[in-house]
Amino acid sequence: MKQLTALEEILLRFAGVKSITESTIRTFKRHIHNEESRFVIGNYLLVNARSFIEVFDAFKKLPRTAEIDLAIIANEPFAQKIQSWNGLRDLRNQVLAHGFDDRKNDTIANIERFYSSDTVPTTDWEIIIMGECAAFACGCIMTSFDAELRSAQSKLNEFEPKTNGAKSKEEYISEMQRLVKEHLSIDRRNAENLETALRVHVIQWAENLMTK
Repeated sequence: MKQLTALEEILLRFAGVKSITESTIRTFKRHIHNEESRFVIGNYLLVNARSFIEVFDAFKKLPRTAEIDLAIIANEPFAQKIQSWNGLRDLRNQVLAHGFDDRKNDTIANIERFYSSDTVPTTDWEIIIMGECAAFACGCIMTSFDAELRSAQSKLNEFEPKTNGAKSKEEYISEMQRLVKEHLSIDRRNAENLETALRVHVIQWAENLMTK
C-alpha cells in the first residue's frame, strides 16, 4: 500500500465503518421480529456506532481547513446523538467487546449499571437510530471529500482473500468432533451435555441445513 495522508487514512476508516454498519442495519431490519437475532445484531450495531465516534474524534484532530470545519459542524448532530448515551462507550468496552471485563476497576462488569439506568439505548428503534447516525455521517463526510477518498482507494493494493478454515459440512463436523473428543479425554464431567450439544447443535444442524 502506498503512503496515505492523515485525511486519506481517516476517510478509509469512515468507509470501513459505513460498509459494516449499513450491512448490520440491513440484517437487523430483516430479523426485527426475531428476538434472539435482534439482540445479537443490535449489540453489534452499538459497537459500530462507537467505532464511528472514535473515527470522528480522530477526524476532528486533523489540521483544520474550511472543508473539514464544515464537515465537523454538519455531522456533529449525528455524533452528539450517539454520545448522548454516556454509558455506550463502557458498554462496548466492558460487555460487548471484552467479555464482561471492567479493566479500569479490575472486576467483572456491572451489567445492572447499564441496563437498569438511562445510560445506554435498549429499544430496537433507538438502536437503529444509533446505526443510522453512524452510517449517515460516514456517507456525508465521504461524499464531502470524494476526491481525497478516491485517491486513498487508488493507493490500496488489490488482493484475493484466502479461504481459511473448514470448507465443507464434513470438515466442520469433523473438527468439532475432534475438539470435543480432546476435551472429554481430559475432563468428562460435562460429557452428557457436551455430547448432546455436539449431536444437536453441530451434526443435526449441519445435516438439516444441507437438505433444505
